[in-house]
Amino acid sequence: EVEVGLERIRQRSKRDRFDEETIEFHRNIRQGFLTLVKNEPGRFVLIDASRSLNSTVDQVICALKDRIGSPFCDSD
Repeated sequence: EVEVGLERIRQRSKRDRFDEETIEFHRNIRQGFLTLVKNEPGRFVLIDASRSLNSTVDQVICALKDRIGSPFCDSD
C-alpha cells in the first residue's frame, strides 16, 4: 500500500525527488504497476512488501525459483 511505502520513506535519512511527490502521484504509480501485474503475469510478480524483510526476501526468492522452474519453494 502507498501509505506503508510513504511511512518507510519518512524513516529514511536520504530521499530522492520521487519521495517528495504527492500521495496521488504514488497511488497512480502503484496502480500502473498493478495493471502490469494483471495484464502480464508472465513478466511481473506482485510481492507483498508490507511484511517483514525476511518474508519479503522469501517471496522474491520463491518468485525467482518459480521463473527458473525450481520445484522447491517454501510458501506460507
